[in-house]
Amino acid sequence: MTGSQSAPARRAPGGGPVTVTGLDQRRAWRAREFPPVEQVTPGVWSVPVTIPDNPLRYTLCYLLLADSGAVVVDPGWETDRGWADLQRGFQAAGLSPDRVTGIVVTHVHPDHHGLSERLREASGAWIAMHSAEVQYLPSRIGEVIGGADGFRSWLVRSGVPSDTRR
Repeated sequence: MTGSQSAPARRAPGGGPVTVTGLDQRRAWRAREFPPVEQVTPGVWSVPVTIPDNPLRYTLCYLLLADSGAVVVDPGWETDRGWADLQRGFQAAGLSPDRVTGIVVTHVHPDHHGLSERLREASGAWIAMHSAEVQYLPSRIGEVIGGADGFRSWLVRSGVPSDTRR
């Protein structure tokens, strides 16, 4: 772990034990500091990526490493600073963008899906999301991105296939 200590096991809602494997990000959140990249468990890294002008400050991206490459979950907001944050995570995990084979988007908000296309361009990775997210793309993002034209432009930048864009 990167400067972290394990906390005592706790009970998950289903009754099983939960072990907190890193406390640095939690400490940073409470101190209103930008947290460090942390190794959650062997092969899994948590990477804070800046959300500009937002009280949440950042979103957590995850790197899932394997011998055959890596999958990135929720790469973060599309800005140069967000890209730099993601690169810092890659460096901490000993990963280069060209080793990324897949990108998973848990839901389509700009702080989760924003860097997907930029990362796909750098890596050639596939992008995946739940099929239910596709039908809600227009209603979730349209107002945030600046109307229909801004929305379509954002979808293109995020790598959404043309047959899926509305």
